[in-house]
Amino acid sequence: PLGTCVEEVSLWQCCQGEQKCFTCDSRLPFSAHDNPKSHRIENVIATFDSERQMQWWQSEKGVHQVSIQLDLETIFQFSHLVLTFKSFRPAAMLVERSKDFGQTWKVFRYFAEDCSLHFPSVSAKPATFINDVICDSRYSGPEPSTGGEVVLKALDPVFEIENPYAPNIQELITFTNIRVNFTHLFTLGDTLLVRRRRNPEEKYYYSLYSMVVQGSCFCNGHASRCVPVDGGRGDVFAQPGMVHTDTAQ
Repeated sequence: PLGTCVEEVSLWQCCQGEQKCFTCDSRLPFSAHDNPKSHRIENVIATFDSERQMQWWQSEKGVHQVSIQLDLETIFQFSHLVLTFKSFRPAAMLVERSKDFGQTWKVFRYFAEDCSLHFPSVSAKPATFINDVICDSRYSGPEPSTGGEVVLKALDPVFEIENPYAPNIQELITFTNIRVNFTHLFTLGDTLLVRRRRNPEEKYYYSLYSMVVQGSCFCNGHASRCVPVDGGRGDVFAQPGMVHTDTAQ
């Protein structure tokens, strides 16, 4: 885990236990004493305690287009991303990366149950080269209904890497920001039925237990560890040697 997140919706549902849901306002930061009901999106980053599945982040209901962005304080080398969902995994989503602090973005990978439907211009075949941008259908099905993961590895282990410092490899793993774009909710097909409800999709949403981003910092070959800049996020992260970031809208 490398930093904190921001997301585009200021109000969402934040749930604890099975039947205890309440509305959270993202403009108010989490405080165990003063504001325990605020479960901002950055809280899905640090989830290593035994009670982590008692709380989760939940998007606004019925909204297909939702983005989560992780902004880092400096350049890192990306290893992998793991999203663990409380809800169904998205029917379609994509992951982007930036190495210039969000000025420009490149798609890392597309994910969809039906790639030809959601991303018709993107190949669904296995990658021929390590830097091919493809659509992966392994992580977008209806099962499991909870606890499902989406996994993205920066360097596919199928490819043998002779020179990890080659320009094309560095282009893949160097990043300052990562953005996860959920583009289509998994609705089980019941929204196609004629119903009295005006918006049958309102019962669907994205919900995350955790978001793990693994990587390493540039230590210039002589440092034993990475240290955070002044003003790092000590309220969310407590692991020794962890590099923090500041939240920015």
